[in-house]
Amino acid sequence: MKALSTILLVAESRLYQLLEVLPLGVAVIEKDGNYSYINQTGQKLLGAGQIINLPSEHIASAYQIYRAGTKQLYPSEQLPSVQALAGKAADADDLEIYRQGKAIALQMKVIPVFDDRGEVAYAIAILQDITKHKQTEQDITARKDAEDALKKREAQFRKLAENVPGMIYRYILHPNGSDEFTYLSPRCREIYEIAPELIIQDSQRMWSLVHPDDSLSIQTLIAESLHKPQSINIEHRIVTPSGCVKWIQVIAQAEQQPNGDSIWDGVVIDITERKYTEQLLADYNRTLEQQVRERTIALEQEIWERKRAEDVAKAAEIALRKANLELERLVTLDGLTQVANRRRFDEYLSQEWRRMAREQQYLGLILCDVDYFKSYNDYYGHQAGDTCLKNIAAAMRNTLKRPADLVARYGGEEFAVILPYTAIQGAVAVAQAIQKAIKLLRLPHIQSQISDFITVSFGVSSLIPTHNLQRETLIAAADRALYQAKKQGRDRIVCV
Repeated sequence: MKALSTILLVAESRLYQLLEVLPLGVAVIEKDGNYSYINQTGQKLLGAGQIINLPSEHIASAYQIYRAGTKQLYPSEQLPSVQALAGKAADADDLEIYRQGKAIALQMKVIPVFDDRGEVAYAIAILQDITKHKQTEQDITARKDAEDALKKREAQFRKLAENVPGMIYRYILHPNGSDEFTYLSPRCREIYEIAPELIIQDSQRMWSLVHPDDSLSIQTLIAESLHKPQSINIEHRIVTPSGCVKWIQVIAQAEQQPNGDSIWDGVVIDITERKYTEQLLADYNRTLEQQVRERTIALEQEIWERKRAEDVAKAAEIALRKANLELERLVTLDGLTQVANRRRFDEYLSQEWRRMAREQQYLGLILCDVDYFKSYNDYYGHQAGDTCLKNIAAAMRNTLKRPADLVARYGGEEFAVILPYTAIQGAVAVAQAIQKAIKLLRLPHIQSQISDFITVSFGVSSLIPTHNLQRETLIAAADRALYQAKKQGRDRIVCV
């Protein structure tokens, strides 16, 4: 028996020696919550030795264990050690402790050990410093976020390139005379009838399409650019693989690189139709001149009468065209404020609703109402009220920066702004800019119950249109927000 005890003591001593040199923290937690054993690594991680008679609810504060990424103590009831003593094996990797001002990410695995009656006798805890592992995960996440952002920017550029009315390209001319195209947008197929990838592989595929009569001028331009790059805006012809002759306009900005490369970023536009029209007009003029030269003196009176008739017809046509343009303008323009009217608002909202639904992009809407405008009209008169609305409309129109944004008179003293490609944050920012612009007008309004000057209440909404929604949903949301803005005291912006 004595020999057996000696063997057990030796085995136990070796076990503790092994535990003391482990790079993992090891602890034995008694049923009452006390740590009856913590190896050296565990003591370094926890920054404390065995704490006797420590209630479970004080474990997190005693060992200064925090929820990772916060300054909040880890809830004691959620600690793996507390859960294990309740009979459930637990594992957590979101623990954090601070040692010498540095945060250490901690993983704790605890398993309960049961006695013969099936009750928890004690628990064994494994502690591990996973700071480097967490940092690696964060690095991977940051790198993935950066890659996602780059992909998003590339997608935005591709969408822009696909919608530009022409082919965007980058062309590089090297000092040794060699050249290459490093980028051509998809419209290359439409204009040149050849895939962009083939031209990127071999730039001569592009130059081989230049019309023979224009080839010399293009070659001269390239040769001159070897010495000094210059921005270009030229028109020339190409012959596509199908044999079609096209006129193109090439516009490019030149830039000299330190290594001697000359880079042109530019756009190619198909102007065949315009050239065809110009040619028809030139041919017509030449024919007319020839006919005039062939006329005899005897027909001078007839020519004069005909010219007079043509002038009258042309004047009538011009007058009719101007009248039609003015009528179209009047139909879609509010006569008082000179911004879009309600009819144009409805047409444009339907148009942009369908477009944003196709592209799955946000469509923003702002509804705004001049505060206490009836009191303004009653006090200052309707003529002053009309002038006030004109000034407000002009301020709103001047605040909008993008061509696709539309300001309209929605009715009476109410205005609306349609904002394609605009989420709720962007729409609120536009509303804030409009509110600031109107306040800068400092239009007196002594009858207002909230200010000595004209103020405006705003309701803002934004959503991605779908086939299951109606555009009235967007209007109703902005209208509810405008109602809340008025209900909350006016002169404010409310979004939903």
